Amino acid sequence: MKKSLCLFVISIVAFNVLYPQAVSKYVIVPIKIDGNLTDWDFAQWYWIKPQDQNWKDSARFALFWDENYLYTAFEVFNSNLQAEQTEWDASGLHMDDGVEILIDPNLDRSLEWQEDDFAYHINIYNAILDDRGMSDDGKYNNDWNGEIFAVVRTYGTINEPIDKDWGYTVEAAIPWSEIGYLPYFGKQFGADFCVNDRDDITGKYRYYDWMRLKKFHMPSGFGTVTLINE
Repeated sequence: MKKSLCLFVISIVAFNVLYPQAVSKYVIVPIKIDGNLTDWDFAQWYWIKPQDQNWKDSARFALFWDENYLYTAFEVFNSNLQAEQTEWDASGLHMDDGVEILIDPNLDRSLEWQEDDFAYHINIYNAILDDRGMSDDGKYNNDWNGEIFAVVRTYGTINEPIDKDWGYTVEAAIPWSEIGYLPYFGKQFGADFCVNDRDDITGKYRYYDWMRLKKFHMPSGFGTVTLINE
C-alpha cells in the first residue's frame, strides 16, 4: 500500500512539473483596480517574451487573491501602441494591442474549450471581448458576458507611429463567483496569459504568451496557478 501511494504521489508531481507553475498570493487588503501597480510591489512576477528574437517587446504578469476576487496585473513594454476597437465584444478586438487572460477553473486540461473555461481580451482602450465554452455551432461563445473589472493605463500615444511609446499596464479583478467556486489555500487552476499586438509594419495580428501555445483555447496546454498564503 505504501509503495502504491508513493508511486501515485510521484506520478502527480511528475505530471505537474511538465507545466509552468505560477503562484497567486493572498492579500488581506483588497487591491484597488486603477491601473497603478504600486499595490503589486511584493507580488511574484512572471516574464513573457516573443519567440521571435527580432521582436523586442516584453511583458510580465502577477496574481493576487482574496475571498472575493482573483486579481491579475500586466506590465507590457511596447514602443508603438495601436488599437481600433472601443466597444465591448467588438469583432476583431483581439487584434488590438492588449492582453488576454484564459482560465481553466477545474484544471481538467481538456483538448476542447469547455463550458467551464473562459477568456477575456482587454485592449488598450479598456474594451473587453470575453467568451466562455463553445456555442451550438462549435465556435467560442462570445454571447457570454463576464463580470471582470479592469483598468488600463497607457504610457505614450495610441496610433501615432512617429513617436516612441513606453507601453501600458492592466489591472483586473475576476469574482470567484464567476470562476465557479470558493477559493482556499492550495487550490489550483489552469491558465495562460497573453499579449496581443498589431505588427508595427504590417498591421497584422501577432501575439506572445506564457505557455507559447499555437492555439490559445486549449486548456491541455495551460500552466498551473496555485493559491498560496504569504
